[in-house]
Amino acid sequence: MVAQEKSTAILSDADNQVATALSQEAGEINEVRRKLDSQHNWLADYGNFTQTFGIIPVVGKEIQYVLETMAVTFVLNDTAHIMWDMHNNANSHAAVVRGAHDLYQTAAASATQSDSANDFDPQSNSAEQRVITPAAIRALAGVQGIAEKSAAESTVLTAGVSANVGQTHGFICAVTKKAVKEAEAERATAGKNLEGVCKELGGKLQHAAGRYEQADADGKANIDKQMPPR
Repeated sequence: MVAQEKSTAILSDADNQVATALSQEAGEINEVRRKLDSQHNWLADYGNFTQTFGIIPVVGKEIQYVLETMAVTFVLNDTAHIMWDMHNNANSHAAVVRGAHDLYQTAAASATQSDSANDFDPQSNSAEQRVITPAAIRALAGVQGIAEKSAAESTVLTAGVSANVGQTHGFICAVTKKAVKEAEAERATAGKNLEGVCKELGGKLQHAAGRYEQADADGKANIDKQMPPR
C-alpha cells in the first residue's frame, strides 16, 4: 500500500505540473493573439490614413508607399519579437512537461503487483489476539475498489490532451504538443499500472477477510469442542 500511495502522489504531482504549464501557455497564446490582432487592426487603420496621401498629384503614391512600408517593417519587427518570446516560452513549458513525463515513468515503475496472494492473511487463529476485524478488512477492500475506479477515470480524463493542445495552441507550440503526447502515453501506462495495483490489493484484502472469517470460525469450533457436554 505504501508503493500505491507513492505512485498516486507522484501522478498527482505530475498532473499538476502539466496542468500548470499548459494553463500558462494558453494564457500566453491568448496574449500573443491579442497583440497580433491589435497589430493587424493598427495596420488596417494606418492604411486608411495613408490613402489620403495617395490622392496628392505626382508624389502622393510614392509618399503612401514609403509610409506603408515603414509601418509594415515596424509591425513585422515587433511581431518577430512577440513570436520569438512565445517560442522560448513554449520550449520552457515543454521542458516542464518532459519532467512530468519522467515522473509518470517513475509512477509506472513503482506501481507493481506482488506475486503473493496471501499478503494479508491472519497471523493468529485467535480472534482475541487480533485487533482488526473481517468487516474492517472488507471496508478497506471497498476503498481499493473506489481507488481503482478513480485511477481508470483519471486516465480517461488525461487522454487526448495533446490533440487539444495542437488545436488550441497552434504550430508555434508544436514542441509542447510533442512533449504532452509523449507524457500522455506514459501517463496512461502509469494509470493502468496503478489501476491494476488497486484491483490486486482489493482482491487480496477480500481474500484475507475470508481467511480471517474462517480463522474465527475455526477458533470458535475448537472452543466448542473443548466445552464439556451438557
